[in-house]
Amino acid sequence: MLKDLQIKDIYLGKEAAWLSGLPGTKDPVPAPADCLAELAQLRQLCDTEWAKWENDTRENFPVRLNEISYRASVMESLSDKVYVLRPMPQAIPKPEDLNLHPNYIRMLTAQGLTGLIIVAGPFGQGKTTTISSLISERLSKHGGVGITIEDPPEMPLEGIHGDGVCYQTWVKQGQFSDACRKAARWAPSMIFIGEVRDSETAAEALRASINGSLVLCTLHADSAHQAVERMYTLAQTSIGNPEDAAALLASGLLCVMHQRLAGTVRGRQGAKAISRKASHSSSRRVILLSDTSMGLSVSGLIGGQRHRCLDHANPGSGHVKTSRALVAIAGARMALTAKFPSYRL
Repeated sequence: MLKDLQIKDIYLGKEAAWLSGLPGTKDPVPAPADCLAELAQLRQLCDTEWAKWENDTRENFPVRLNEISYRASVMESLSDKVYVLRPMPQAIPKPEDLNLHPNYIRMLTAQGLTGLIIVAGPFGQGKTTTISSLISERLSKHGGVGITIEDPPEMPLEGIHGDGVCYQTWVKQGQFSDACRKAARWAPSMIFIGEVRDSETAAEALRASINGSLVLCTLHADSAHQAVERMYTLAQTSIGNPEDAAALLASGLLCVMHQRLAGTVRGRQGAKAISRKASHSSSRRVILLSDTSMGLSVSGLIGGQRHRCLDHANPGSGHVKTSRALVAIAGARMALTAKFPSYRL
């Protein structure tokens, strides 16, 4: 059954189905014979649900079959209508289950954090999973209120987490900035913005980050440096004044993470042995962090001040060192000051 497979995405056409992300296999692979009946049922369900959603402006719609929830979207090719489905996790993992370093977890779940945390990376690299895990952990440890702005909601965050509570909202793309502005007025402990795509949302995220909330967002970028530069570029388009945008970014930015998923396989080879979740010869996916910048105040690092920061190469050191993390932040600072030499972060 599909629930026994480690699948990243399903490309579900009328006559054929392909599975992407199976560990230890070429990508993609044809769906195995024992899944074809279930995939046919899933296709029928997608047709039914799409008939309800096709006049809506949302890019994705939800479907659920055999205890698995999927985020679905439609790709119209020259010869077929293909449903692209991504299985959604049924439970939120703990931060330590994501293989995050304990010192990173300690700093990201510390009490009283405010500012902006950006989790960047390519498509499908677990950014939302990382943020959801941190939100759940922070609410469980410190209480408070979390509000998510997503399209569609992906992780099961809605409800009580320890002494805290999270409210998930489903907001159409193009309305994220208004939703962020409203959420900030409700003064929650945390605001999660599912993805920053436009200038208005970037600007509202930065404004919320300096007004007492912890704002977490995902961003598509190839490095931590690029994530900072992209956030600045988007925000300044809306804010208008480049110096104001730079000042807002320097004041609000708390942490930039860049991550990729890497699969590891142990034991004997063979598609069945390495692709089934229940198989002992298959290990879970591991999140690798790269170009990670975090400390008590990354904005202080941008400002050239010395703050205690974790070096990516030696997370337990607690010292400011020249690492890829700090090079990324230093590069972002250089990029910003190069645009307007009269301004000093």
